[in-house]
Amino acid sequence: MRSATGFVGFLLLIASSSCNEFVMHEGQMVESVYGTEGQVSWLECEVDVEENNLTVIWARDNQTLDTSTSRIRVQGAMLWFLSAEKGDSGMYTCRESLQSPVASQVFLSVSSKPCPQPSLFETVQQGTNMTLLCRQDEISQIALVNHIRWLKDCKPIDSITLVNIMPGDAGNYTCVISLTYEGRSYLASQSTWLEVKNDPPLQTPKVTYPKEDTIYIFPDQPANLTCIASLGYDEEIVTETISYWTVNNSFIDNYPELKKNTHSTIEIRDGMYYSASILSITVVQQEFFHVPFRCKFDNPVGTAHKDLWLKPIRTRVFQSCLIILAAPILAIIAVVCFSRCC
Repeated sequence: MRSATGFVGFLLLIASSSCNEFVMHEGQMVESVYGTEGQVSWLECEVDVEENNLTVIWARDNQTLDTSTSRIRVQGAMLWFLSAEKGDSGMYTCRESLQSPVASQVFLSVSSKPCPQPSLFETVQQGTNMTLLCRQDEISQIALVNHIRWLKDCKPIDSITLVNIMPGDAGNYTCVISLTYEGRSYLASQSTWLEVKNDPPLQTPKVTYPKEDTIYIFPDQPANLTCIASLGYDEEIVTETISYWTVNNSFIDNYPELKKNTHSTIEIRDGMYYSASILSITVVQQEFFHVPFRCKFDNPVGTAHKDLWLKPIRTRVFQSCLIILAAPILAIIAVVCFSRCC
C-alpha cells in the first residue's frame, strides 16, 4: 500500500523496509547482500534473540562458521565482517540451535568495486521530493558512527535532498559510513537503486454525486442511497480506497439491518476511476429521518465524504401539493372545453 506522505516528502530508507534484492539458489529465491572488500559488511538473522536469550548459530555453505575470530563476529542476531574479504562470498544460513530449522538464508557477495551493487530498490514518483536517509542504527550497536556521505553512480553528491525528482535522478545511490570500532577506523557501504516512474499522481477522492444534501421519501418505504466519488487516473488507487457509511455519526455496524445491504462498484469513464457506494434501506424507519447518513471514501492520499439527510413526505402535504399543482391545469382544461362547447 503507497502512503500519502510519499507524495509530500518521500524517504529513501536504506533499511529492511525497502525492497530487497533476491537471487535464485537451489530453486529458491534468497535475499542477497552486496559488500565491498576492505569494508564492514553484515547479515541479519530473522530471530528474536532478546526475547529468547539466544546465541545465533551461523553456517556458510552448510558448514558451521567460526565466529571466534577478531574479523568475524556475532552480535545479537547480526553477523559482522570486520572487514569483508572476497573469500567471504557465499550462502549463509542461521538458526537458533543446531537442532532448530534454518531461520534465514542470505547470499553475501563481496567485490573490489568501490561502490557495491544495490541490495535494495526504491521507486518514487516523478515530480516529488525525497530525502536520503542512511542505515546506521545497526552499525551503532557495535561502533561509533563518525560521518556519512553519499554517492550517486559512485560520484559524490552535495545534497541529500532531491527536489522535483526527474528521470535523470534515477540511479545507484550509495551510503558510505565512516565508523570507529575498538579504536580502529572502518568504512561501511550499501547501495540502493532508485527508479523514477511517471504514473499519474494519486488523488484525494472527490464526491461527485449526489449534489443535493436532502432526500425526500415516504416513511416505511424502501430507499436506495448512492454516493459516487472520483478516485483519479491511477489504477493502483482503486485497491487502496475504501468506502463505508455511518448513520448519525455511528458506524453502520451498529445497524445490522443496514450493514448487510451495502455494496460498492468501480467504473471507468474517460480514464477516470469512480467508486459508487450504495446503501439499501429495506424500510425507512422514523429513527432514520433528520439524522446524517454519511458516505465516506478513504485512501492514503486523503478522504472525502457527503452527508445525506432523509426527510419524510407527509401524505396530507403531498395530497395538498397535488391539488395545488393540479388546480391551474384543471382550470385550463375547463376553459378549453367551455370554448369548444360554445
